[in-house]
Amino acid sequence: MRVYSTWTTPKRGGPRLKPVSFHPTTFRPSFILKDSGIPLTPIRCGDLSNVRKVPKLAHRLDRVLFQPLNYHFLQDPRSSVYNFNPYLQNLIPLKELNQKLLEGTFVPSEKDKNLLKLCQEHKTNFYTSTSAVTGILSHMHFLLSNMKGINGDVLSKNFKEKRFRFTKGATIPGVVLAMRKDTEGPDCPFSKRRYAIGADHSADNEIVLSLMGHFMERLLVCSPEIYNQFRADSKVPFEKVREAFHGESVYNFSKISNFILRSQLDCQDQRLPNGNKSFDIKTRAVCAVRHDISHVERDEYTGYQIVRAHDQYESFEREFYELMRSTMLKYSLQARIGNMDGIFVAYHNIEKVFGFQYLPLEEIDYILHSDTLESTLNTKNDVQDQDKIMGPLGTHTPDLKRILSTKIANTEYKFSMEIINRILCRILNKKGDPNVTLSDNYRIVFKTGKFKKKVYLFVLASPIDEQMVQRIQNVSKEISNTTLDKQIDIEKLLSGDNDSSESPLNEDLLKKNYKSFEHRKMVREINQKTSENAFGYRISVEHLFNGKHSKMAHPMPTSLDDDWALNTYVTSVRPSLAKFLYLKFLKEKEDICWRSLYDNETESEPDSEIYKEDDLSDSNSETRSEADKMELHLRELAKDTEPSQYQQLLRAFGGKGRLREEKYRQKPPKHIQLVK
Repeated sequence: MRVYSTWTTPKRGGPRLKPVSFHPTTFRPSFILKDSGIPLTPIRCGDLSNVRKVPKLAHRLDRVLFQPLNYHFLQDPRSSVYNFNPYLQNLIPLKELNQKLLEGTFVPSEKDKNLLKLCQEHKTNFYTSTSAVTGILSHMHFLLSNMKGINGDVLSKNFKEKRFRFTKGATIPGVVLAMRKDTEGPDCPFSKRRYAIGADHSADNEIVLSLMGHFMERLLVCSPEIYNQFRADSKVPFEKVREAFHGESVYNFSKISNFILRSQLDCQDQRLPNGNKSFDIKTRAVCAVRHDISHVERDEYTGYQIVRAHDQYESFEREFYELMRSTMLKYSLQARIGNMDGIFVAYHNIEKVFGFQYLPLEEIDYILHSDTLESTLNTKNDVQDQDKIMGPLGTHTPDLKRILSTKIANTEYKFSMEIINRILCRILNKKGDPNVTLSDNYRIVFKTGKFKKKVYLFVLASPIDEQMVQRIQNVSKEISNTTLDKQIDIEKLLSGDNDSSESPLNEDLLKKNYKSFEHRKMVREINQKTSENAFGYRISVEHLFNGKHSKMAHPMPTSLDDDWALNTYVTSVRPSLAKFLYLKFLKEKEDICWRSLYDNETESEPDSEIYKEDDLSDSNSETRSEADKMELHLRELAKDTEPSQYQQLLRAFGGKGRLREEKYRQKPPKHIQLVK
């Protein structure tokens, strides 16, 4: 974007124009936000808010809650003594579990009538759930923190990895559907409209990890007798088993800005100090599974184990390091929306559970929001800082850093929801704009990145009809019914004109990836069709502390008393660029969803430009058809390619784990002992 100012001295033929670089302070902000002006209100809904109905941890796992951040082995690898119930160790294979129980596990926000009723009662325009909004809130964090990384201080000094940027999977574009649900008619005031904000799962690939995760969550809160009923060959009536599996859904509701938010509560313990005494349960597969998922799904096994607390590999520390860079931001947002105390994590390799860890929300805040505080706070050593050590609680630097981190996280959450509200109102209340096609439903894409060395949030929207909404939401169902004789000739691909220098096509791999091919093809067709009327905005922010513009690389307050305000600048994106970015970001999400998890967990490139002006002309010169590109993609999937060097390393550790298992079977301990 180029902005022009005039010379003060007029020249013949009119004033000359000189280009000046864009900077937000050149213009008046679109709106100014203050922390105190964005209230967050819990909502009580009778029995639905009764946290005591939420299940508790079974198998004596509650001990983990009160030793936060520590790694807890299920079985001590040195003595073979069990710290928890041995039943937890060997997971029932997914194919032996009744997967019909997973149907109806989650009620999307757009189908939740109770949520719509709350939205009408509290006179808000929007209602949503954590699963829908955490993706776009992640991009708000990248915008407000100026693409800041994480704080790795919690790792041991001997841990060699020093990359603390978020992974590519963590920065995946956020895509949501805004669906109008009121019955007021097309001409009603915007204040009376009610929109459900739902997640767009059209490009999501269902993998064994997500399916296994649902069953593992039940494993941690159920007795062995009840969990055995979830087997596919169980003799217990299905309805009774289904009732035991789902239990009674309990939600936390809150109102913030113009939103009603819903968060499902997994587990609770009334001894926890913060929030509503609840916490989220997360299951985390080891790196050898996540980085080599296609190999693991094919063999249904990896021998990789966790046998140490700290080390480069085969350790809890490796798994925690990768968790911090990939999914911890999402975990923190889910816990904050649900007013939870923290996150309970179970580490496994699909076949075995190795141990557990509890992450309090304040410790997660410290990891995500404090890595540049060293340069902004008094960092004198303790000998020089004795007055503050004995002074008021919270003034000593280590304490202040943690307290400030939580303040930053809470304020950032409020700012984020208000900015999202303002942007959605602009998108959905476009009456009278001749350049925008009006609709009751929109598909909206969020992506934060750098453009000309400055961080922006790009929001692209496209009006869609009800039929397209249904198609987007039902892509997975359509794919599950896809057969191999549709759209493409498998035999033609297998016997086609292959270059002798190419790797041969593997028929089993080809058939295995066929549905992925059809899925991707369908998603690209949807993306192309919905891009025609795309429009959008570019958002930037400027932080003010105590009325002064911040000059920090990653702005944050240095005192609990700082007055924090946010100048927000919103500019429209021209239609041609909006369509280009809309397709670009959706393709980026598509590539990440279908690419190996190893690529997704590699470090993102924060200094790379989100787009260049030359990209627009290059996109118009593409001559290869979309069908040809998709066929090439399928061919690539079907080749017997060699694993990467890193995957070979992880498979070697898997082989080592299998040898360890074999030795254990040959000479098992005389007695299975359990710590009392």
